Amino acid sequence: MSAVDLDRLVSGPPCSPVRTAKGGSDYEPQLLVGWLAAPASARSQLEAYGVYMNLTDYDPRTGCWNRCLFSEAVADMLSELSAEGQFPYAFEAVPSTGYLALLETGPDSETPALPLRSWVMFVLVDVLV
Repeated sequence: MSAVDLDRLVSGPPCSPVRTAKGGSDYEPQLLVGWLAAPASARSQLEAYGVYMNLTDYDPRTGCWNRCLFSEAVADMLSELSAEGQFPYAFEAVPSTGYLALLETGPDSETPALPLRSWVMFVLVDVLV
């Protein structure tokens, strides 16, 4: 994978195309960041589940994909599938620092330009309390 400039300013979260019920396509913002315990060979399978893998980093030592991005809908779906035993990989998805910045601006405000890094960083728990 080529190096990604995580300091580049972006005007919103990375988005992933999804099919709509009417057969068209739309884009889902990838607001959550996390990890997946899955082999390197599972990349295509994870993308088929809707996990945004363009900014990931695979750690062969731990067998985990880091910096995975999830839409809220995909994270919910994977949680349900996991609970039913239909998703074979452990994962965690939490709000990114970019998502928190977006929430702080309010619904009527313009989306701030943020470094791409903010969309692949976890929000610290004590920040949310």
